[in-house]
Formats: sequence, C-alpha cells, structure tokens
Amino acid sequence: MKLKKSGEALTRTAYIISIFYIIAAIIPLLILLIYSLKDSYAIYEYPPNLIPSIPKSVSIVLDYSEYDGEDENILLDMMLKDSAAAMYATIYELDKDSIGEVRVFGSINGKNVFYQRAHAMYMRLQLDYGYMKGLLAVNRYTLTYNERYKKVSEEIGYSYDISGINENYNVKEIGNSELNEKIIGYLTDESKDRGMNGKIEGTIIRKNATLWLKSFYYYIVTPSYMYNTVPSIAKYSFLAFLFNTVLVVVWAVIVQISLCTLTAFALSRLFKKKIADIIIFYFLVTMMIPFICILVPQMILLKSIGAMNNYAAMLLPWLYPAPFFIYLFKVFFDRLPQSLFDAAMIDGASAWYSYTKICLPLSKPIIAVLTLSTIMNAWGDFFWYLMAANRTHLWTINLALYSISSDPTTKQNISMGLAFVTIMPVILLALIFSKQIKESIASSGIKG
Repeated sequence: MKLKKSGEALTRTAYIISIFYIIAAIIPLLILLIYSLKDSYAIYEYPPNLIPSIPKSVSIVLDYSEYDGEDENILLDMMLKDSAAAMYATIYELDKDSIGEVRVFGSINGKNVFYQRAHAMYMRLQLDYGYMKGLLAVNRYTLTYNERYKKVSEEIGYSYDISGINENYNVKEIGNSELNEKIIGYLTDESKDRGMNGKIEGTIIRKNATLWLKSFYYYIVTPSYMYNTVPSIAKYSFLAFLFNTVLVVVWAVIVQISLCTLTAFALSRLFKKKIADIIIFYFLVTMMIPFICILVPQMILLKSIGAMNNYAAMLLPWLYPAPFFIYLFKVFFDRLPQSLFDAAMIDGASAWYSYTKICLPLSKPIIAVLTLSTIMNAWGDFFWYLMAANRTHLWTINLALYSISSDPTTKQNISMGLAFVTIMPVILLALIFSKQIKESIASSGIKG
C-alpha cells in the first residue's frame, strides 16, 4: 500500500511539474502573439492591455457629382489625389484609434466609379521606408511631390470605371460612428490643406478581426522595404532569409547524419578497440573546449581559403561531426548482436552493406534525436553567422531578426510579429520529431 501511495504521489508531482513547465513556455509565446497583434501605438500603452483592440476598417465615401462630364483622366487623377490624402491623413491623425485599413469610394450621382483600399501596415511601411518616407505632414504638396500618390496607387491598385464598378457600400451605415466627425474634420480642415476635390459624404466604421492576419503578411514583407537595395531581399523579402536558414539546416542535417554514423560505424566495427578508444577519447575531449576558444582560429582558417562572408563560411563548419552523437552511435552499434554482422559476412556482404542495411535502419531513434538537435542548433545559431557571414544577402532568420529589431525605425509590433513567425516552425518541428522519436524507440527493439 505504501508503494502504491508513493507511486501515486510521484505521478501527481510529475503532472504538476509538467503543467508548470508547459504554462511557463506558453505564457511568453502568448505575450509575443498579443503584442504582435497590436498596432504600433497601442503596444506602448500603460498600463498595458493584454487584450488587443480589434482593428477598425474605415470606409470614406466621396462624391464627385459636380464633376460629372469631366474628362475621365482628369477625374481619375483627382480621385487618386483625394484617396491618398484620405488614407494617409486617417493613419496619420488617428494613430491612437486602432485603424486596420482605409477604403475610399468615389461616386457620381449615386453610382460608384472608384474604389481603393490599403492596409494600415502597408501605409506605415510606406511612411517609414517607401514612397512616403520623410512625410512630415499630409497635404496637397507633400502628396503630389515627385508624384508620390501615383506611385503608391500603382502599387496597391484601384478600381475605376466611369460606367460603374462592383464594389459597393451600405448607405445606411454612413456616419454611424463617433469617429465620423473626427475624420471629416481632419480631411476638411483648411489649415491642414488636404486639397480634397470630392465632397465628403461620410464614413463607415467596422471592426474586422481578419485584418490581424493581414498584418503578419506585411511583417514578412517588411525587409523588402527596409533593404530594397539588395536584389534578393527586395524580390523575396523574408523568404530570402528563410532560404539561407533552410539551406544551412538541410546541409547540417545531411552532413551530421552521414559523418556521425560513418565515423561511429568505423570505430565500432572496423577499427581495433585500442585505436577506437583513443579516437573516441579525442572526440570526447573536444566537447570540453568552449567554442569561443576556437572562434578566432576557425575564422583565420576560413579566411585563408577565401571562405569568409559567403555561403562557405556558413556550411563548412558543419563538416566537423558532433562528438556526442559519434559516441552515442558507437555505443549503440557496439550493442548490436554480432550474429547480424556474421550472417551478413557469410552471405558475402560488404562493410558498406552492413552500415546501410543493418546499422542505419536500427538506429532510427538516435538519428531522429540527432536530426532534431542539429535543426535546433543550425536554426538558432547566431554568433558564428554574425562574425563569419554578416552580409545582408547571407543573413539567416536570426541575423535578420536581430538587424530589423535593432533598426530605430522598426516598430515593436513588427519585431514581435517576426519573432513569433520564426518561433513557430521550431515548435512544430519539435512536436513532430518528438512523436517520431517515441514511435521509433517503441518499434526498434533488438533481441540478442
């Protein structure tokens, strides 16, 4: 009875500790997600609000009936200017009101002929890095300078047809918001000189939670605005950093699995025991040497062969097999029944056959652990890449995240959003491989 009670107490303790660590791991992740959902102003609120405000979709309706019969190109140019002024004035003036997007409708005699929409994150990126960079005020002069409004309109697109378009709005919803008068006031204030041509009919304000998801898209494309002088990043944005990271990870996994298993097989089955013990002792000793001690010699070596600040600097260090996994594989191979290898030799099998057909299939649990460990190390490595491959086009995800976050123009919600995006693949891989490890261990019993 005492043993039973002791076992139950141990089980309860294990559950409590497990739940504690799960909560301790989830809470920071949730905080990261919550702050990434906030806009660039709300993230600095004090006291902080853990529940982010649902972003608002603002629709501004402009009437151009007095220009009925005007040349279509002239009318379009007026609408594009008004749309740019309405969008950027709303974002500029209402930065404390959680605006998620701005939509502009242009109508003539009750018929919609113009429509344009822009996400708030897109407009903030334009203000920080794009065509609107350095915009200190939203007025007719700043928007028309260097034809900024045209460049932005061409990038985000618009619908325009003098005979009518499909995008519509509900007339009954116009003006049913406390922000209606505030927006109209900002757009019609003569001191601010917005230069509006159309008559403002009113606004429509709706809450739209799907705008949160769209924000993550703009977090990912942020590098294409920040580093638009680098061709690969300007074209592929954050995917360029992901490519570099995946390249290193895939190379590291393939090389480490190959070298660790081959080295361990040779030490276990091909070398004499005394020689194998000396070599494995050497590998174990190298585990005790801190990386910082070999950093400079390794950099000098790579520089001498022209392998600095290029992909070689990122890939060549992985050619040294992990000592711990060499030892782990060797111990595992040593414990395999000799009868398996004797039977293979009687059938005329080579050492390569024993390695590929006997040792590798039976070592799936360790290979799974090695794969997960290598992915984590390659994905999370930062210091070596910072020293040896610190070129913008070579950045891994961690280097990119560090550089973007260090930029004083970067909003904190962008940094939080990118951090959340980069963490999720690692968590998913850990969950996937943990399941495979358990299944492999359960199905790989070896009888003597």
